[in-house]
Amino acid sequence: MKKISTITLCVVLSLLCFLFIGNTKKVEAMVSNQGYWIDSNPNAPEDYAYSFAVIGDTQNLCRDYGQSGPTNLKYAQQFHGIYDWVLANKDSKKIKHVFGLGDITETHEWNVVDLDEWKLAKEAISKMDGKISYSLVRGNHDMSEYFNQTFNYPAYTNQFGGFFEEGDLTTSYMTMTIGVTDYLFITLNYGPSDEELQWAGEVIEAHETHKVIITTHGYTASNGNPLNSQNSDRYTTPGPVTDIDYETGRSYNDGDGMWEKLISKYGNIMLVMSGHIPCETVLKHEAIGNHDNKVIELLIDPQVMDVDDPTGMVCMLYFNEDGSKMDIEWYSTVKNKYYNSDSQYSVDLSECGSEAHVYDYDYDNNDHWLQCSYCDSYKDIEKHTWKENSSTGKLECVCGNIKKINSNVNSQSGGCIGSITTSILGIIALASAAIFIKKRYK
Repeated sequence: MKKISTITLCVVLSLLCFLFIGNTKKVEAMVSNQGYWIDSNPNAPEDYAYSFAVIGDTQNLCRDYGQSGPTNLKYAQQFHGIYDWVLANKDSKKIKHVFGLGDITETHEWNVVDLDEWKLAKEAISKMDGKISYSLVRGNHDMSEYFNQTFNYPAYTNQFGGFFEEGDLTTSYMTMTIGVTDYLFITLNYGPSDEELQWAGEVIEAHETHKVIITTHGYTASNGNPLNSQNSDRYTTPGPVTDIDYETGRSYNDGDGMWEKLISKYGNIMLVMSGHIPCETVLKHEAIGNHDNKVIELLIDPQVMDVDDPTGMVCMLYFNEDGSKMDIEWYSTVKNKYYNSDSQYSVDLSECGSEAHVYDYDYDNNDHWLQCSYCDSYKDIEKHTWKENSSTGKLECVCGNIKKINSNVNSQSGGCIGSITTSILGIIALASAAIFIKKRYK
């Protein structure tokens, strides 16, 4: 028994040592940047038509570390460096648009510290004015009043097609045509209200053949699912974000609400990007919308990478000519290196929809309305099938529309069947007259 017990004990101790050493290595790899940085992207796109730059949470670069003492914007240079890099590479990398994902600043209160952060934000970001298209979203660290005060000037606002509310920049849209692709870019407020989601849906309906890219601050959790109260991550709470919201009592939507009320409903939404949840990689999740279309969801938030050793990360999205493929790069503008080879990858966009609705179902079998095959949406194509009613002498459509034959003013414009019928009646009348004349004077 002693021999068996000794052998068993040795085996158990060996397994424990193996597990301990193995787990220690895994933890070190997860928390350390060492070994994750690579000098070049092994999956670098070689042939692309254009690109977008995406800038996640920059709060720790724009942050005033002076607290209540003297101003200490110690990473201001690295913050500026992100936008300097974008402008320097605008032409060589064919960058057409820059997406911001919120939490531009860190401090919540509007005081001397906050003023310095917002001043730095405007100085760096406004470098892009008139040089490259860009859009921003408000994060939970970016109080809406000051977000609006900082960026409500023509060089920024004139880029957009419209805003949810006049003077409020937090929910907006703009359109852009790149090559053969028409894009619709929508920004959503942090925790958007039902009214904002409804407005965004109406904008999409008005641009039903545009490919839609949505940016908002809080949408995707670290597990890839939409943020909600069941996630272990911080989530968009259904409560006030600014003081004025206590008075308005507006509704809020987390990731689940945005998916159910907006994103899942339209077949031309191809990409949703958000930050808010710290993540060292570019996390991708694929969802299927109500129109059997694929929706790509990206979580891009490098805030923890900028705490002690700033990185100035930019996520680059490269597209082929028809927009059916997207290559992703995760790059540090400070280190001039790429982070984590697993964050440099390609995404197939061929199954993403290009139309809000698929109108291929004849609603009443007479081409009056076409209905979407996946939802209740339908459109009137104003086409009528005319047939003569012998007792009334009118052309009638099965839908109830009437066209009078012997009237200069028609209630509906005539169709091809009405024209043919009129022509036949004329020919019959002429033939009858000819026969009568022939018999009369024979």
